[in-house]
Amino acid sequence: MHKQGKALTSEEKWMVLNVFLNCEKERKLSKTVKTVDAYKRVSRYTGVSRKIVVEIASYFKKNGTIPPTILSGNRTNHSNIIDPSITERVRRFIFDRHRGGEACNAKHIQDILNDEFKLKVHIRTVRRYLNRWGFQYTRTRKKTRSLREKPYVRQQRHSYLHAVRDYRIRGYTIAYLHESFLHHYHGKQFSWFDDSDFI
Repeated sequence: MHKQGKALTSEEKWMVLNVFLNCEKERKLSKTVKTVDAYKRVSRYTGVSRKIVVEIASYFKKNGTIPPTILSGNRTNHSNIIDPSITERVRRFIFDRHRGGEACNAKHIQDILNDEFKLKVHIRTVRRYLNRWGFQYTRTRKKTRSLREKPYVRQQRHSYLHAVRDYRIRGYTIAYLHESFLHHYHGKQFSWFDDSDFI
């Protein structure tokens, strides 16, 4: 049964479609099973509203596949407000303040984005990006808060540096590759690629 109010995944849409196609086949061929409304029957079996079942089946009839999954908040249609190239400057700024014994908060980052990059970003958006980049806002001393990297981010960096040092000791030459020619979904064994992608 599908949880109400949650967007269907691609797998769930295929499942709904397969149930619908079987119900349609039974409705046309079977004499023992009397299905008047295949959409309603699929809705009862899967827990998906009849309207969604109709949308999936109609889309399949027109296009031969299921409708694309749209992320909540229309995130697919918006480019990043803060360009990824700015991340390193922000990270360096936070570390420099810490080395100088000063705390750092989202307002400081907001000021940098405004002064250096002419970006007017809401403070909540700045906090969201900092969290996404692996920072958390925690106490440094009694009643003093500052941005700190999350433990897993620090651990990843330490593991990486340890591995590089180990390979150098063993005589390997380290080659650094730029990521320009990697597809941005290249993390898994299977993915969708465009004909123009360089693999």
